[in-house]
Amino acid sequence: VISPDLSQSADAQRSGNGITAVEESPTTPGLLYVGTSKGAAWISPDDGANWTEISVGLAPKYIKRIAPSKHQTSRVYLAQSGITEDDFSTYLYRSDDYGTTWTSITANLPAAPVNVILEDPNFANVLYCGTYNGVFVSEDSGLSWKVLASEMPNAFVSDMTIQTREKDLIAVTHGRGIYKLDLESLY
Repeated sequence: VISPDLSQSADAQRSGNGITAVEESPTTPGLLYVGTSKGAAWISPDDGANWTEISVGLAPKYIKRIAPSKHQTSRVYLAQSGITEDDFSTYLYRSDDYGTTWTSITANLPAAPVNVILEDPNFANVLYCGTYNGVFVSEDSGLSWKVLASEMPNAFVSDMTIQTREKDLIAVTHGRGIYKLDLESLY
């Protein structure tokens, strides 16, 4: 056991049923982030020995994905969804100070639940976002977004990953589809 019950929060509206996302920093071993079903976010700098809640500034919504930066240790991205409450708003955040403060990076994304946020392994300002309406890309750290591939259907993207060696972005949809994009063309 490396934590207390992190599903509970100092804010009663954020106390939920369980942990929904957990990630370790790719640049700092032992730097852990956790998100819950009601929007409580936590950080541990020491492999779970100590935990600090970092929820202030986030919506009290289901945390779908936490993505610590591969380029800047203090940067972390977070995607939330309110779809279980019939809330189709867009909740997407960036923090440049380990989650102490959060900035919305929804910009011009369409109003839709977000399931996944990824940072490009080669370019710090390039982000990929999987939403209820497909995949979007930002080339300016979330200040603006555009549709990534016009050939991909307007489908609910449930997960994505980047195969670093092959430079491929893989997207999985609830429509039972798997799509691959060669990122070399984007680079």
